[in-house]
Amino acid sequence: MGKVADHVKKYRSRGYTCAESTIMAANEAWELGLSEESTRLFGGFGGGMHSGNICGAVSAGVAALSARYNKGSGHTSPMLAVKCNLFLQAVQEGTGCLRCDELKPVYATKEEGCDPTVVLIARILDDVEAVPLDIPENAGYDLRNPPEGKPGFKEFNAAAKAQYDAYIRSKKA
Repeated sequence: MGKVADHVKKYRSRGYTCAESTIMAANEAWELGLSEESTRLFGGFGGGMHSGNICGAVSAGVAALSARYNKGSGHTSPMLAVKCNLFLQAVQEGTGCLRCDELKPVYATKEEGCDPTVVLIARILDDVEAVPLDIPENAGYDLRNPPEGKPGFKEFNAAAKAQYDAYIRSKKA
């Protein structure tokens, strides 16, 4: 399995938006099997949904994680829930924000446009994908309302965050 960051600039150089480039790069790197038609759905997410809102690369990162980990329903897929949560936390911690209109002034350049932002977010996505988590892919119950004695979103997210932080520390060492 490859890395999203290894492919994302190729799609940016072809004129695709941050969101399109991220989903296409994830599709290629992770062999998700998404059709070209389905990746076109991400055209409207570029530029923070063309409004400066949540960065399109972030939105497409969540979609890529969904394509990889959704095992029937997002409400019953602990791995999907924690990977999405970790990704958003890591982008927030790594960049200070999730919004296009806040990222652009800090990371975009006149020469490269938003490429540095998209590559940075792709690297964060790669880190989240690479971390080994001891989390089931399917819980068999709704994580919003777990049966008594079973973990829900909150418990899975806390365990995953600790595992992710340990992984990042070991990577830096």
